[in-house]
Amino acid sequence: MYNSEAGALTDAFEAPFICFWLDGTLIKKLNDEGAFFRKKGESKLTLTCQLRKPTHEYGHWYALIVNEKGEKVENGFLGIVGGEGSPADDWAEHYSVAGYLEYARWGL
Repeated sequence: MYNSEAGALTDAFEAPFICFWLDGTLIKKLNDEGAFFRKKGESKLTLTCQLRKPTHEYGHWYALIVNEKGEKVENGFLGIVGGEGSPADDWAEHYSVAGYLEYARWGL
């Protein structure tokens, strides 16, 4: 994911590029919830992730998988970026290698 507002992200040392990992179980859940869609005139499937600012001045940005209308899909909350205390819908940390390894080791 490319973020043009890289400087605005809290603790985003990866900026302006942020990577997320999605395992097969989550991809199936997202597909079942209509997260994958086709844009008019295109044959490929699209999966959209949005970084959103918190409603208050402080705090960390968070990542959501959204449908074609920009609405969060079930199981689409990927957690906060660069912070703790708000786990993803599946309790994994989708934006770090450490989060993936913990998820893989414990089979969450």
